Amino acid sequence: MKVVELLDVPQGVTAAGCQVGRYQRLTLEAPVIFEVRQATVDFGDRHRLELSWVEDEPHFAHTLATRTRPTGPGTFETTFASGPVLTFRVVDAQAPAARWPSELDGLVAGTTPGPHGLEVLGDRLLEQHHPLGARVRQLPDSPHDEAHWLADLPTFEREGRVDLTWVNGMASAVVVRHLNDPGLFSLHVLTHLVEHVELITHGRLATDASALEALVAALKPATLPWLRRLTVHWLAASAQGAVKALRRRMDVVLSSPERVGLSHQGQTQPLAPGQSLTVGSPPKASGGFDGPTRCFVRFLNRTPTLSVATRRLELNGKVRERDPLAGGVWLIPLKVADRFAIDGQAWELVALDD
Repeated sequence: MKVVELLDVPQGVTAAGCQVGRYQRLTLEAPVIFEVRQATVDFGDRHRLELSWVEDEPHFAHTLATRTRPTGPGTFETTFASGPVLTFRVVDAQAPAARWPSELDGLVAGTTPGPHGLEVLGDRLLEQHHPLGARVRQLPDSPHDEAHWLADLPTFEREGRVDLTWVNGMASAVVVRHLNDPGLFSLHVLTHLVEHVELITHGRLATDASALEALVAALKPATLPWLRRLTVHWLAASAQGAVKALRRRMDVVLSSPERVGLSHQGQTQPLAPGQSLTVGSPPKASGGFDGPTRCFVRFLNRTPTLSVATRRLELNGKVRERDPLAGGVWLIPLKVADRFAIDGQAWELVALDD
């Protein structure tokens, strides 16, 4: 049997008249109908996608300008005429689900966080014949491939929106650069037990406590049971109240060095507010964007930010690629010790001594 597994679900999208959510699964025994209501009426008040499984292939029926395109093996993206974008994949019902199984909450509650705790948890899962046990214990004969487990996590990492650190097949730490819904960490089976989250605040998040509060609401032991440490970068003093309450439940670290610079080939050049440092060639002060292939680092509000004019770069040892359909400048917020490479040359953001 085939099922459709929802990966990214914008607000307002319904299936069979009911609100649906991230990592929810819907059977394809009968056609699944997604609808979204638009605010203004131009081509009718609803746009529609009908997904069915016919002769071992997915079939799509759309209304008007709504379109679906493949984004990977078995993975698709539907852009509704009214704007929202729905991402989903079609998988065998027996394949591992991306959503954390709530029936495992009791096992987790009785297990000490950390690598040894993961081993204990893996043994208990194997005793219950749960497929996650074989992954945690790194058994070589696991029947499920990596793509099934990861779901949409590789997309977020490839686009430079998050960095993930892995222990025994589970994410133990995550760096958040750009993410509209950090609640996905509690929902995804491989990030539910994350122990350390780093937030690189930028824009309103760095200065507006109310904007940050909405983001950190998802980062608490009630939803991430093994979370023990939260590091927040570049947070203004006026917005620190948003994380104050979390100090009673976990270790909260605020990191905002007064002075930073770019290190390149053994030399370091300070980065000052209002200044840009060109990368991809020896660093030099610049007034800003200068040419179609120029990449540079500058402060956007309080946050050192890499402006990338190419589609690919290396960040912290991993190749990152931008969505080919994305427009505008590719902006990557940075933290101290971030390393990136452009045109074969390596750079590092470093804190400078006073």
